[in-house]
Amino acid sequence: VTIRGEKYATRCVYNYEDRYRFSRILNACDLVFDSHFESGNLFSAHRVSFGDSRDMDKRQHEYDLELHHDIHSAGHIQWFYFSCANTLSGRGIKFNITNFAKTDSLYNYGMKLLFYSEKSVKEEGVGWRRTG
Repeated sequence: VTIRGEKYATRCVYNYEDRYRFSRILNACDLVFDSHFESGNLFSAHRVSFGDSRDMDKRQHEYDLELHHDIHSAGHIQWFYFSCANTLSGRGIKFNITNFAKTDSLYNYGMKLLFYSEKSVKEEGVGWRRTG
C-alpha cells in the first residue's frame, strides 16, 4: 500500500466483530484495543509496518484506526472512544484515524485529546487529562 507517499503494510490487531480472535495473535509489543463498552466506536485497528528500521524502533509505534459511523447519520464520524492497553513508558504511539470525513477539525486548531490513565489515578489522583 502507498499512502502519504510511503509504502507500508498493515496487520490487523483488533476487529470489533471478532474481538477474541485477535487477542490470540498479538505480538508482545502490540497494543491491546477494545471498544466493547457503552459509546465505544472503534471498528478496527491495524499495526503499521514500513519494512525497514522503523519497525524495530521501540520508541514509536503506529496504528491505522477505523471507527464505526455515528448512529443516525449518513456515515459521519464526529468523535472517537476506545481503550488500549499494553502501553509502555517512553514509547510514543501514533494513531491515524483513516475514516474521518470532515474537511476540518478543532484538533487542527490546538484542541487536545481527552485521555484517561489508570496509572495516573494511582500515582497522582488524576485520571482524565488533555494531552497530545
